Amino acid sequence: MRLPWMILVLVMVPAGWPTRAAAQEWDTPAATELVARAALRRDRAEAPDGLQRWDALARGVVLFLTQVGTAQSAPRLVKADELAVEVYWEAPGRSKQTILAWRDQTFLPTDIRYHRDHLGIVANDFGPLIRIGDGDEVRDVPHPLSAAGMAGYHYALVDSLTVSSGGRDWQVYALQVRPRNPGVPAVVGTLFLDRGSAALVRFQFSFTPAAYREATLEDITVLLENALQAGGFWLPWRQEIEIRRRSTVVDLPVRGIIRGRWELSDHRVGAEALAQSAFPGGIGGLRAPGGPTDRWEGSLQQRLQTLMGPSAPGDLDGLRQEIRQWLGERSMRIGPPIRPAIGALSELARFNRVEGLRLGLGATLRTPIANLTIAPWVGVGLASHRTSGRLNLSATVGPGSVVRLQLERAVVDVGQTPVISPLLNSLLAQEFGVDRGDWVERDRVGLGWSRQHVGGLAGAVEIALVGFRPTPVVIQPAHGTFRPNAPFERRRELVVQAQLERRGSAVSGYEVTWRLGAEVGTGSDRYLRVDGELLGRWPALQGEFGFSMNGGWGSTALPPVRGFAIGGWGTLPGVPFRTLGGRRYALARLEWLGDLSLPGIPIGDFAAAEPGVRVGPFVAVGVAGGALAEPGWLLSGGVEPTIGLAAEGLFGLLRLELGYAPRYRRIGVTADLARGWWNVL
Repeated sequence: MRLPWMILVLVMVPAGWPTRAAAQEWDTPAATELVARAALRRDRAEAPDGLQRWDALARGVVLFLTQVGTAQSAPRLVKADELAVEVYWEAPGRSKQTILAWRDQTFLPTDIRYHRDHLGIVANDFGPLIRIGDGDEVRDVPHPLSAAGMAGYHYALVDSLTVSSGGRDWQVYALQVRPRNPGVPAVVGTLFLDRGSAALVRFQFSFTPAAYREATLEDITVLLENALQAGGFWLPWRQEIEIRRRSTVVDLPVRGIIRGRWELSDHRVGAEALAQSAFPGGIGGLRAPGGPTDRWEGSLQQRLQTLMGPSAPGDLDGLRQEIRQWLGERSMRIGPPIRPAIGALSELARFNRVEGLRLGLGATLRTPIANLTIAPWVGVGLASHRTSGRLNLSATVGPGSVVRLQLERAVVDVGQTPVISPLLNSLLAQEFGVDRGDWVERDRVGLGWSRQHVGGLAGAVEIALVGFRPTPVVIQPAHGTFRPNAPFERRRELVVQAQLERRGSAVSGYEVTWRLGAEVGTGSDRYLRVDGELLGRWPALQGEFGFSMNGGWGSTALPPVRGFAIGGWGTLPGVPFRTLGGRRYALARLEWLGDLSLPGIPIGDFAAAEPGVRVGPFVAVGVAGGALAEPGWLLSGGVEPTIGLAAEGLFGLLRLELGYAPRYRRIGVTADLARGWWNVL
């Protein structure tokens, strides 16, 4: 069989990925003249003969999210707040904000407490000095259009383009801003200036690492947009801010995110002056959710779908990519150079029938040499006396691009996708003799490259020497008996793997995720293996529709250890576990879950929440074929349907399925944690 290198090339280099940007010319006469005009206009706006006062009504949402797993994982919504805020500004730089109405909803247990200014508006374009988080997160960073900023930044005129702001299109100049000294607190971003007046139409930026005053801060990204109002004044129109945090003690694949998005309307220029006593400082009004309910149209979830759905403006990923390109990946990381590392709870402890209890420990070492990260991990099976280990060496080689060398010996499940959370599998295996894995010991030495692109697109390619060895059952459970572990043959081969995927957003309720992978093996028998998946969900009929499509195909020489298996837990409830399989398979599922309200549940110091339960029907169908050489493990079969009922509860953390397989006349019941949390369990 000839190797399909063209497939691998297409997966490695997705169309539309940008190449290295051309070198910019910094501080040209045109750029410095434009900056001077913009700074002068900004100063005049607050001059005695300039803008004296204005007010407006702002409405927006503040979201708290958690991102679990890799950077490609979709963030999960934990808490959402919607606020209506009255904004008042008066020269010289005084502002007042009053929260008029406030509603919130908790989607996962949390005791988050926002800085007060996370719930407010940037009324004065930050003024000459930028502060965020009441000055605890970022304090007194010079604005690039201030007198101090003009002396401390480089400027590059990069483009002339059209942007939309306030419902109109504007011809603007794009002006990149970089600090002269990257080691001091400063901003990094792009100014969009009106071509005719040099007014600031849009400012998108982040900060140098030295600007962050809290060790847990990973980065802060800001987008400010202005619109032309009556009297010829450019005033705030739309704003976004995203604050991301990571642990500095342990290297965990968990990130906390605060994201705010605001729109201002009903601007009034030259409004009546307020007395000095009307400026108490900070943000006034409501201190907790409440206020008149007639401020809101529809539910909070419907509002999120409008603001964060498919038609919403793009997020701030592109700006982060641009800043990483300039600062380098090493500069964006936080914490000490050596930290304990926990990729998942199962790396600390897990239980299965071929290792018994396995304990492990890992670490992360980041070096200043070539942005190199070294991540070792070691585990020991107490019953099997089997030692596992992994050593990852990764280096950033460009914006979003990483080269990785991995050496690994691990006991792994041969299934194409996980069907059960590692935590639940350990509990079921230890107590009841139910182990939903078919285990082999895998040795692997691989060299790979991966790249993450703006918008959630990511690709990877790897060449590796891989060996498999069978693993016998070595322990008995507390109750029941383990099924035998499949006796796969020993084999060793050189493989080339490539993958392309796109992760959608989990915030708005609309989500589409897809993945496509290809593998070529060049051992004693050459083979080709292709697999993919497509997942989606969208709100409808007072609930949510969801679908999934999975499939795979392998050539005639596909080894059994790389075959496909479906049936039972995690795929087709009611069908005996992994009784359908072979060199090819297809699995499709459609479900609808409706929302049922429950009384609020107080959770200690956490906010009293209305978790609700989602219940609805599902239908799934699977087919597999192409017999493999290993008898007793994968049995080729026909089309198998399953119908049933699914329910999600406890803030979406738990999922219960009751499925009936008509051909087998069997009912299958599964209960597990939500699949989105499996990669850290």
